[in-house]
Amino acid sequence: MRRRRVDRSDSGPLPEGEGNRAGPFAVNADVASLNLAEFKDGTETSVFDITGEDWLHQIDGVDLVVSFLVIHQLDSTGKPRRYRNVFNRTAERGALLVVDILVGHQPSV
Repeated sequence: MRRRRVDRSDSGPLPEGEGNRAGPFAVNADVASLNLAEFKDGTETSVFDITGEDWLHQIDGVDLVVSFLVIHQLDSTGKPRRYRNVFNRTAERGALLVVDILVGHQPSV
């Protein structure tokens, strides 16, 4: 079985007065680990600062990178750079799944 890595990111602290982001991300990290428990031999999870570059080696050759409520935090120059970095490091047929939209314009979405 090919080993897969599931990565979560902490894009850093919120501006002053908006609270601390570590709490929700820590909870999401725990929930992700629980949800992936049955695949423990084929997945890994990790938390890192997406605005830095020191985490990129962690996605070398992976099949899937999941970005959950992360990419929207980057500025207009950060997004293309991050997409390019992911594209250049994942497996040849690897994918980036971006989950940044939670509520649509219609209540039914």
